[in-house]
Amino acid sequence: MNKLRPRNKICFQNNKNIHANLNIIKLKKKKWQLLKNNIFRKTRKLDFIKYQVKIKKELKKAFKTSYKVNNNNSILSLFKKLNQFKRPEKKNKLYKERLFAKQQFKNFYGCIPEYQLKNLFNYLKTRNNNNNIIHKFVILLESRLDMIIFRSKIAKTIFESKQIINHGKIKVNNQIITSSNYILKRGDIITLNNFKIVKKFYYIKKKKNIKKSFELIKTIRKNKVNYIQFNNKYNICIFLRKPLFKEIKYPFDLDLKLVDEFFKYN
Repeated sequence: MNKLRPRNKICFQNNKNIHANLNIIKLKKKKWQLLKNNIFRKTRKLDFIKYQVKIKKELKKAFKTSYKVNNNNSILSLFKKLNQFKRPEKKNKLYKERLFAKQQFKNFYGCIPEYQLKNLFNYLKTRNNNNNIIHKFVILLESRLDMIIFRSKIAKTIFESKQIINHGKIKVNNQIITSSNYILKRGDIITLNNFKIVKKFYYIKKKKNIKKSFELIKTIRKNKVNYIQFNNKYNICIFLRKPLFKEIKYPFDLDLKLVDEFFKYN
């Protein structure tokens, strides 16, 4: 069921445009309002500042009328409201942030089950003695077959790349592979087996406007990854090397320290 989860639901749960494929302008229902606010505005901070200003004004009025704090219960209640957000429980706050970062991380890589991620993380932890585990963990996930197909723009989403692999439409070194968690090695050649790429999505069309007549200038492939080489004529993808940690980019803000802490302490 996790593989068939639509990308709209993932964005709704995490309040972020994780795969950068969701057209936010078309979302007009009320349920998407929170997602729009998190992407375009920072309403929570502004509301919190307005709330603090209101309470401070009420405190000034209360002190002018009655200065004795011990006898007046209304002033004490205002102080509690003012310090309500300044005294959170640290454990609950950290756990919430770590869990939210882990969910975004898991959904970006195609809703991999949590027990598989934990087993892989613990294996690297025992092998490398706690030295840059999260770096090696991310590099290993990026060298999976489904992720390479998604990065090379053969498939539009990672869920589409998993479906292509399960139907046996991809070959690695002239062998059909149906497991999406296959880890590629240096120099592996990926070819397509009875599968065509849609040119509308994978090519940018630059046009000129001369007297209301459009002319096609170029068709450029959107491939900005240095560790993958793609041939447009023969539709062959070559995995040159393992990616560096600096080269890995996400279409949303993700704190990998929180992900590292979640798998270490939970």
